[in-house]
Amino acid sequence: FVDLIEPYVYPDTLNPDTIRTIRTMKARIETERIPKSIDPELHVKLGPGAVSDVEFFTQLMQLRHGAEHPLVRRRGTLATLRALADADVLTPVQAATLSEAYRFTVRLRNRMFLQTGRPTDVLPGGVDLVRLARSLGYHNAGELREELRRVTRRARRLVERGFYRDEL
Repeated sequence: FVDLIEPYVYPDTLNPDTIRTIRTMKARIETERIPKSIDPELHVKLGPGAVSDVEFFTQLMQLRHGAEHPLVRRRGTLATLRALADADVLTPVQAATLSEAYRFTVRLRNRMFLQTGRPTDVLPGGVDLVRLARSLGYHNAGELREELRRVTRRARRLVERGFYRDEL
């Protein structure tokens, strides 16, 4: 069955309407799922350059290049990013930038869950942010916020180029 459906999952050329639908779905998630009262840059799942950005980017690259490069047909975002670099779809620096953002934001989400005991995707404020920062090895909350912004902004630039503009 898997062999039978493979040409449909990984076509030689991905239909432009499919790409447009995926982009529209991603844009809707960004505009509708992040509450208006939340700074998107502090949303570690759906914010720019965060978990969802890297996952959508990676999966679109798989769909686009899976027919030509069967090795990119992987499970797992990090393994797929490595495979995309090995296939020369991404440069090693691009794959490393996206991997860093993914690992960082996933680790941050997991640590926030451990501290609150419930799923949460928004960087906390006040004493909770200080505690979170220290638990991750930062001296203060400002260092953690700056690291989040640095890592996610670099990833978002790649997402904008490769996901939204076909420049990668």
